[in-house]
Amino acid sequence: MSGHRSRLGWAPAWVACLAVCGAVTLAGVAVGLDRADKLASVGSFVLAAVALVTVRGGRSGKQTASAATRRRDELLEQVAEAVAAQWRDEAETRGLTHPLPLSMRWSPADPVVMDRLTAILDGPVHAEDEDLAREFYLSGGLGEIADAFQRLPTQRLVVLGQPGAGKTVLALQLTRELLRRRQPGAPVPVLLSLASWNPAELHLHEWMATQLETTYPVLRAPAPTVRSRTRSLALEFVQAGRITPVLDGLDEMAEHLRPAALQALNRALSGQPDEAAPLVMTCRSEEYHHLFVPGAVGSSDTGGPTAQPLAAAAVIELCPLDLDDIEAYLLQATPASQRAKWDPVLQHLRTQPQGPYAQALSTPLMTSLAHSAYSQTAADPAVLLAPEFTDRSHIEDHLLDRLIPTAYAARPTPDRDSDCWTAEQAERWLCFLALHLHRRGNRDLAWWELILAIPRIGRWLMYPLPASIWLTFWTVAASPGWWWEWLSVLGLALSIGPAGPSRPSVTEIRTSNVAPSLKTGFALGAICSAMGIVVDNLPDVFSGQWCLCRLFDGLLSLWLPVMLFGGLAIGLLKLLFDNPVDTSHSASPRSVLRADRASTLVLALFTASVFVIGWIFVLGFDALAGVTYVVVAVMFAGCLRASGQLFWVRAWLGLSGRLPWRAMAFLDDARQRGVLRQVGAVYQFRHARLQDHLVANGSKSHQR
Repeated sequence: MSGHRSRLGWAPAWVACLAVCGAVTLAGVAVGLDRADKLASVGSFVLAAVALVTVRGGRSGKQTASAATRRRDELLEQVAEAVAAQWRDEAETRGLTHPLPLSMRWSPADPVVMDRLTAILDGPVHAEDEDLAREFYLSGGLGEIADAFQRLPTQRLVVLGQPGAGKTVLALQLTRELLRRRQPGAPVPVLLSLASWNPAELHLHEWMATQLETTYPVLRAPAPTVRSRTRSLALEFVQAGRITPVLDGLDEMAEHLRPAALQALNRALSGQPDEAAPLVMTCRSEEYHHLFVPGAVGSSDTGGPTAQPLAAAAVIELCPLDLDDIEAYLLQATPASQRAKWDPVLQHLRTQPQGPYAQALSTPLMTSLAHSAYSQTAADPAVLLAPEFTDRSHIEDHLLDRLIPTAYAARPTPDRDSDCWTAEQAERWLCFLALHLHRRGNRDLAWWELILAIPRIGRWLMYPLPASIWLTFWTVAASPGWWWEWLSVLGLALSIGPAGPSRPSVTEIRTSNVAPSLKTGFALGAICSAMGIVVDNLPDVFSGQWCLCRLFDGLLSLWLPVMLFGGLAIGLLKLLFDNPVDTSHSASPRSVLRADRASTLVLALFTASVFVIGWIFVLGFDALAGVTYVVVAVMFAGCLRASGQLFWVRAWLGLSGRLPWRAMAFLDDARQRGVLRQVGAVYQFRHARLQDHLVANGSKSHQR
């Protein structure tokens, strides 16, 4: 596995510089100039050591132009491998490879929503040949999607369809097939969810780079270059056209942002170095049509459309499933001895091909839900013919209602990290999560944003709680009667305000790097201490007052602790800022949480080391007071980190019954059961229809 440095560059040296300056100033005020001078000596040498670590790493990053090019190519191949592994596993988890892929087909969309055919085909097309050209380029089936995409001269494609028509599945399968056909050095197709993009705040390239850095650790590195280290590898690949974006869910963006998103896409495509600039995008048919129809939702009130079609992009629309495809899919997974139970339903579909049952099962989503609820269980699908199901929406709501009970009827497999949650518990917790996302207008379920699910008063108490625990101990055990300090610090903690979400750290701390980093740190700490001993004793040597006893006294009381704790601090900084990234996989919610916990632990140990040096050994204050300050500093640091906030989320929401204590295990288990899906480092509900359905159910329960 390859490794490279973080882009933070000189950040450790600047952090250490500010810390030393602040410590010296406080020491001069608190304990006098003599000890402050000694503190300055210690700080300057520690700062020199940190700078040495940084400069050493910076020099090692210099490369020749040819070496930088080779490195870029190597990293691009690692990205392709990580993307392929990610979607191979996700396709298996979503059941897209078995029992039988649904035979989806598509046809040309309404010409009003696409660019001129001559622009799409990059050449003149005679009027009498337009229908033939559309049929050739814009018609096909699931297995032909990659061929159709690569036939397009511009390789720009928009996929439309009604809710549940299989747009995301088509985009996923297209990504996998393009990766399978990809040649070394070619652009890498990457599937991204558009739900989190706000074109009013972020340029398309910046948003894509942020998403890529979160999901693929290899792209968090600075770009290999001879001169500048300011651009991330993700941003360089995006701007150079080495990433083919497969953008899923324009309809999942806020309604007022969709026209701006199309305009931003057109601007970004026109600025690409390669005029072809391949791109794939999916959207619901109705929402996409409204962007170009005057007076409709998403259009201006002045009578003119607010968006222009995606430049040179072909637009296709997914067709409803055929009855033969529905029958083959439902029967294939049903045991032969039970296939007869489908006869009444299939007979009804054939006698009423335009009825509500046929309409409901015309989408892959509803057909797959029927398959899960009835083909894989002993339940009788004839219930679908009940007289209370008078229209399509009633049947779809019934199938959505069956999903969670069916998913949680099966016990988890032995290798699955889960508790035996009941369907009632799971539905209650999932309704809460769906309502949380609905209030925020979001589709991405990021664990580090669950802090926003806590009421404002709960988030306000995050900081005063550790302060209260520490100050109570300090008042009772250390300094009885200091109630005024208790109130002042508690008031300061309250003044911070309610906690907001903190993005998790992207730095991966691996155990194999701990020993080398600490070894370097202790070595530099020993050098700093030796230089400090020399500087501390030089005045006595020149004045003739030097003695061996004073040397040993300074060594034991100051310089040996500085060597140990200073070396630990330097080693931890090196571990945090100069840590190789694992490039063999894409990030998952679990791996992001582990990385943030590890970096939080390293920062906590660094904070403790600095406090021990400054408070106890340099300033000479009471050890008990120093320990209490270390504890409160670490607790406050934890409250500012995403993984520390998750602990508060688990406690608050767990005690209130809104989520289980093992929230991450529950989310991962829901993904394994097919209720949630994983998109990089975040979860999403299996389908937006499911999320909306749970929102409606949760709202009804709340009203009752």
